[in-house]
Amino acid sequence: MGLVETIKRAAVEKVHGLFTVPPLETALARLTRDHQLSDLVARLAPANLQYQHPAYRQVIRHGITFMLDISDYQDWILYWGLTTDRASELYLLLQPDHVMFDVGTNIGEVCMTAAGLVGPRGMVYAFEPDPISFRKLTGNLALNRFGNIFASNVGLGDAPATLQMKVDCPTNRGANRIQRGPQTGDTFSIHIDTLDAFVAQRELRRLDMIKIDVEGFELSVLKGAHQALTRFRPRLFVEVSDRNLRQQGTNAAELIAFIRAAGYSVHRTGTGEEIDERHDFGGAFDVICRPLER
Repeated sequence: MGLVETIKRAAVEKVHGLFTVPPLETALARLTRDHQLSDLVARLAPANLQYQHPAYRQVIRHGITFMLDISDYQDWILYWGLTTDRASELYLLLQPDHVMFDVGTNIGEVCMTAAGLVGPRGMVYAFEPDPISFRKLTGNLALNRFGNIFASNVGLGDAPATLQMKVDCPTNRGANRIQRGPQTGDTFSIHIDTLDAFVAQRELRRLDMIKIDVEGFELSVLKGAHQALTRFRPRLFVEVSDRNLRQQGTNAAELIAFIRAAGYSVHRTGTGEEIDERHDFGGAFDVICRPLER
């Protein structure tokens, strides 16, 4: 790194350091809300790595109260109110009385927002296998008054199992993933069940939406939901990351092929582009899948 770059970095870190001071941090958090990560004002926010773990803040975002550890990347994004627009199209699909599964709910932002949209006669079932993220999720639920969320500390897959989850990035537990092959690094055991078994156990009679964001395990979740897909024909909101999927022994083309074979159209969020197995699967994005008969 050259001298100029070193000076620039030192200056940026000094600016960021100013905004770790509580009054200035609070003031900046008011300014950053609803800005994109790339916006200039958002760049003033100290990175999550600049906070000593844990660094808790209690905040209200869109009427929902959260206790956030802003040394973790996902909590950090929510604290500063930064928008990625990822779930906005999902929320537009939800209606009062809907029943939704949130598979990979993390700290609960999506499931609690969804619970408000489906209303007291609707229901959201939230699945988070990571015990630390699940503890944060239940803590956030306790800060609010949602009576229509059922949270489960299990993962969903294609068969009941006890698997290893890897901490892929200690400062971003939302990136934790199922570990395939030899166990390396920081891992812990999680319980896996199938979506179909959960539906049968709870004797559910309705399922309108399934959101899945599980770092490459999406196809396994859907394979364990065959009966539910056939019976209820729910809409699907699924993350597609060819890189993550390949780490689980599959790929994005196989995921899309499975969804289409189940009788769904697949469209990319943001652009509305219809997706099939021949798509260029660079990067990560979300898709909305609608049953063809609807």
